[in-house]
Amino acid sequence: GEYPTELEAAQAVDLYIHEHLPALSAKANFPPGHAYGIAPSVGIKRTPTSKYYGVSRNRGSGADWKAQVCVGKTLGYDPPLTTFLGYFPTELAAAQAVDDEIYANVPGLIPKANFPPASHFIGRPGS
Repeated sequence: GEYPTELEAAQAVDLYIHEHLPALSAKANFPPGHAYGIAPSVGIKRTPTSKYYGVSRNRGSGADWKAQVCVGKTLGYDPPLTTFLGYFPTELAAAQAVDDEIYANVPGLIPKANFPPASHFIGRPGS
């Protein structure tokens, strides 16, 4: 991303390193606890923004719902692959888009589908 200052860019990189690549923490720009450093959120679990798999709030406006499907090493993707499906006006519409992608292209994720196969093919929940 783009940041207004070099310091803010460095802090963003450090936050990513501490949260997603802890093995590289020694390579961060600032150590945890430094005046400019970002303390890692170790042991803090983020609260999901949606009850549905693959769905989260759009952080920009908070009004739309983002749908994406992530497949990783357990399904043979190395590096992992994230497929962005788009923004949707409702949480349910985003969940249905995730299921459409799972049933059509990622059968290994069917156990994580938001709705059972029968509802996917016969009629959607909330219709």
